[in-house]
Amino acid sequence: MAVMTADEMINFVVNAKNQGWGYVYSGQGELYTLALAQEWGRQNRAGKSYDYYVNQCARWFGRVVADCSGLIIQALRSRAPNYEDQTANTLMERSTNKGAISSIPENPGVCVWRKGHIGIYIGNGKVIEAGGTNIGVVTSNLATPATNKAWTDWGMLAGVDYSAVPQAPEVPVPPTCWLGRFFKLTDPYMNGDDVAQLQRALQDAGFPPGPIDGVFGPRTQAAVMGFQKQAGITADGIVGSQTTQALLGVWVTDFMGVPCCPWKESPLDSFTLGRLLKTYSPYMRGADVQDVQYALEENSFPPGPPDGIYGPKTWGAVLSFQKANGLQTDAIVGPKTTQALGGLWTGN
Repeated sequence: MAVMTADEMINFVVNAKNQGWGYVYSGQGELYTLALAQEWGRQNRAGKSYDYYVNQCARWFGRVVADCSGLIIQALRSRAPNYEDQTANTLMERSTNKGAISSIPENPGVCVWRKGHIGIYIGNGKVIEAGGTNIGVVTSNLATPATNKAWTDWGMLAGVDYSAVPQAPEVPVPPTCWLGRFFKLTDPYMNGDDVAQLQRALQDAGFPPGPIDGVFGPRTQAAVMGFQKQAGITADGIVGSQTTQALLGVWVTDFMGVPCCPWKESPLDSFTLGRLLKTYSPYMRGADVQDVQYALEENSFPPGPPDGIYGPKTWGAVLSFQKANGLQTDAIVGPKTTQALGGLWTGN
């Protein structure tokens, strides 16, 4: 059942961006303070450390914070306060009329997704996403996500009414790229999605680097040097903060000011679990089982298809995860296993 229109969803996430919302893992629209950070740190909330909440997220003190799905859930709760908590993967799983990102319609308000991460497409090739602890809630280009990792799918969220297609809002031009490591010609060549973002930015600036292949080879180096010369930067073919900013990109740094690749600080979202999951006959089922299955896969213990059924494969994956993480090996997903998987335990 829809609780808000696509236009309302767009307005909410654009306002969140304009208000400077930050990103804190497991956040869902809370005002972030030192006291709250210390409380979450002492709890090891969602398996994150005290250092993460108190130090690494200190840049967001005084701001409202959310993780990627938390931003969307908070939007839905602005119209339906008791709207069910869901992860990025569950939001996508329950979406309708979904497809590969290459087929995304010009329908502002649809979600864009890759495994573990989600954002809202606002039209004209732009996305609002909670891009990670070092980035916050930002506007990004559809082709150059703030996480450096490409979107794979789109979908119409189950809680949103898309019967009327809203106009794309007027927002500032997003950054051309999100870079957090130095690039230069090496042997073997440097490569990655961030290199592809750099190549697109060079091409848009009028310095085509050849194929957008994500490989920093001689043609990309030549394009960098040509751009640097025109921009009045030392033409050494090395891409750092100065060249990134001249390209109208963002040079990403961590809480200590150290360059940080966005993909290394995985901006996934947390899940909640309020009951013990264990082997029963008939098998336990539900969206919470599916959340655990996705979390197991993200932690490199794939349980098979995320079908929401706590069957033998999920049982075995939980057992292996517990053993690898020094937990009691009983294949029961309770508070400690939930936390180790990056989830929030809400049960008694």
